Amino acid sequence: MKKNCKSIILITTLLSSFLLTGCDRKVSQLKQENKKLNQNIENKDRVIEQLKRDIQGLKITEESPTTSLRTIEGSSVPEFITIDGKIEFPTRLEMPNSTEAVNNSYILLGNKYKFVPSNNWLIKLQGNTLECSHPSKVWGNLKAIGMKEEIPKDVLKEMLKSFFNSFPSTKITYRETFIDGRNAGLIANAPITVDKKPYFINVGVIQKGEYGVLILFAYEDNKSGVQQELIDLLISSGMYADYKISLE
Repeated sequence: MKKNCKSIILITTLLSSFLLTGCDRKVSQLKQENKKLNQNIENKDRVIEQLKRDIQGLKITEESPTTSLRTIEGSSVPEFITIDGKIEFPTRLEMPNSTEAVNNSYILLGNKYKFVPSNNWLIKLQGNTLECSHPSKVWGNLKAIGMKEEIPKDVLKEMLKSFFNSFPSTKITYRETFIDGRNAGLIANAPITVDKKPYFINVGVIQKGEYGVLILFAYEDNKSGVQQELIDLLISSGMYADYKISLE
């Protein structure tokens, strides 16, 4: 009986030892696998961070300069560059304790006539001729002239009509101009075709005493009426001395 008990105890001890050894081996394997997984995670994190840095490097960034002044590398002398075709200076010219003046500006054409172009007109004064252009595809000239005497309205009409003699067939309409409420000239309007596009032409004369203004304008007609209105407003902004010019 004692011998059997000893055998049982020995077998139990061996089994326990075997089981414990197997558990230890299993735990060790799990630890190694866990270590490898952690290393994989760390490696992947490093790859992700590197990819983020690479992506950041590929992004296009645009830095808008606030002024046109820059310093060239290797030179102590700064230079100006244009931004959108304009030079933007780093400082502004300002007068302390000042306000904007009322806009009473005008352009004196010849000795007697003055005009006040509205915004967006591009004006160039060439001697006694005012060259005008507008972004709405309007172009023209106002030219100051001297006269011995005023031309009668019927003669002036025939003169303007003869301007179109060499033109293709067109329909001419006439409008009177006035200075201080009195007839002071005539403007002829007619549609024409330029480069297969519809255009409209204005040609006329404003006259008062010994001074006059020749008018010639053309525009690419967009059928809005705005272009003709721009011309009318420019002419109507004019004055002969202190007398207002108006249109029929």
